[in-house]
Amino acid sequence: MNSILTILFLSLSITFSLPSKAQSDTLLYYFDNDFYFAHKDTAVLEARGVKENGKIKFTVVVKGTNILKLEGYYSDSTMSVRDGYFIFYNTSGLKESSGLFVKNLEEKYWVYWVNDVITDSVLFYHGEETLRITLLYNADNQLESRSVKNRLSGLDELVLFYEDGKQKKYSKLFSGTGESTEFYPNGTAKSKLVFKKYQRQSATYYHEDGSEMTQEEMATYLKKNEPTETDVYKNNKPEFPGGTKGLQSYFERNFRFPSNISQQATMIDFLTIEFYLDKKGYAYDIKVENSANYELIQAVKELFRNMPPWNMNGSNNFGPINYRFKLTH
Repeated sequence: MNSILTILFLSLSITFSLPSKAQSDTLLYYFDNDFYFAHKDTAVLEARGVKENGKIKFTVVVKGTNILKLEGYYSDSTMSVRDGYFIFYNTSGLKESSGLFVKNLEEKYWVYWVNDVITDSVLFYHGEETLRITLLYNADNQLESRSVKNRLSGLDELVLFYEDGKQKKYSKLFSGTGESTEFYPNGTAKSKLVFKKYQRQSATYYHEDGSEMTQEEMATYLKKNEPTETDVYKNNKPEFPGGTKGLQSYFERNFRFPSNISQQATMIDFLTIEFYLDKKGYAYDIKVENSANYELIQAVKELFRNMPPWNMNGSNNFGPINYRFKLTH
């Protein structure tokens, strides 16, 4: 399988004065931690732009160190148009994401890391995500799940694993139609569910020896092992700390409209956000549905990535959650 990855971009809003020239072919820039221009004496980040094949290869490091923050190609010295291969790094200098920009739009495969481990691989076409492969690991770096989402074909595939690496669950749906099978630790099927447009059509349950349960046995098993609809709602619905008011307060306190664009230029009052929550309650796979402005999208994604963890109430990988985000300058 191709290199895998879910999710994490470094949001950049870059403003600066005219760069100085260290040499005839090298441009120097100085930034604060938020990538805004800063005086050389107070700057936290140092950037060098070198002309290469008609573009500017831009390298950002923590000033006075060799810790990388960004490497990538821009179309010219204004650094306004990303046009080439990019690598983004976290505060420790480890890779967070890498891939190709063509005129500020993501193209082809992007790879994402968490703590130096590849977690997601995403295929883009003209800035639109078409395919995502995601791996999730437990605290011991053992693979817990692998998922594949293809927006073009409607494929939604999920594999869950036991600690010994055997399959715990395998689900494969196309636009909500397909089958989902759970397995006992010995590898035999526990249940097979058939879906049509996300509605369950049939269910078959098995004993650990492989024999099919009777209707009476299945009813007894479900009553003992399957939560009721009320239990699912009570126990599995995540909640943000402080509830809806707490979430709104977080947005009001932390969202900053990118300074290099005006709110009026967006022509919209709300953004539609879709995101998932991992088992620890952190947001991932964040999508902004109704904006084409790169800086605004990245600012919103950064806001959601930095949210405090939700109370998962026993749920794992909850989503998608759809949220209407009100724009405020």
